[in-house]
Amino acid sequence: MRNYEEYYLIIAHFNKRLAYKVKLSLHCIVLKGKRIAGYKNARDLLALDTDQLFIIDYDSLVTGYLNLKLYTEISKFFEIVVMNFPERGEDLMDSFVSGASRVVISDELPFDRIRSFLEISEDLVMKYGDTDKCRFFSRNGGDMYLSSREIDLQYSVVYYYGAGNVPENYVRLVDFPETVSGMI
Repeated sequence: MRNYEEYYLIIAHFNKRLAYKVKLSLHCIVLKGKRIAGYKNARDLLALDTDQLFIIDYDSLVTGYLNLKLYTEISKFFEIVVMNFPERGEDLMDSFVSGASRVVISDELPFDRIRSFLEISEDLVMKYGDTDKCRFFSRNGGDMYLSSREIDLQYSVVYYYGAGNVPENYVRLVDFPETVSGMI
């Protein structure tokens, strides 16, 4: 495992008067089969010596099952960004109630669902893919993205899972699984 120096970037949200500290690299943790892949429990994650994690809920991406109990358990120790691509407003709200500080949504959602999700919370991260939907997301107040390439929209945070050099001020996702990269 490579050591990454922890730098902080202050991100000011356009719609809030709050500032967030975001690391320039985050470890990715996969939830699969109702377990934390590669770890016995959430307490074992403390060995990563970090205070923020990027959670990939593989079960949710494949079957729609949200690992809400695991979000709650992990969020006792870490601030978590959860990639679960919720389909319904209830799933989005349950993710936040269970400890997610941010939730990654799919760029395949219909426009009206994107708007309704932004009415629930502005702490949404959209997968950067469908240009029209990403522009719609941006026009409606969204400014955080998940991407494997540079983006051409105004942003406060970009979580980067691509290969090669990380664009300046993007957050590198460490150990982002190639299998997940290929399916999103």
